[in-house]
Amino acid sequence: DCSDIHLEKAIGAMTSLKGQIKQSLESLNSMTNAAEFDKGIPVELIQRCSGIVFMTEVKAGFVWSGSVSGGILIAKLPNGGGWSAPSSLGSGGMGFGFQVGAQKTDTII
Repeated sequence: DCSDIHLEKAIGAMTSLKGQIKQSLESLNSMTNAAEFDKGIPVELIQRCSGIVFMTEVKAGFVWSGSVSGGILIAKLPNGGGWSAPSSLGSGGMGFGFQVGAQKTDTII
């Protein structure tokens, strides 16, 4: 099933630092080049920020649900020194209740 392939790819991207960096770059490119103004992030805002967190979360469930998320944090170095090396982030969770489906969400903070 096509959705299974997308979920496997998304989870695979969250299990290694290399995958997290690649996913973060894809998210940043899509959100800074958004066709609709209200769905994009202005490049000027990114240039002024002190740090950025990139998170990708995958949730799936049928009565029982599970979620896994992973991403990176980078911080601007003092005195115009560029950006720090990425730090890996991750979390997971479970749930129970009336639910069916799956989704993937990319977040930039």
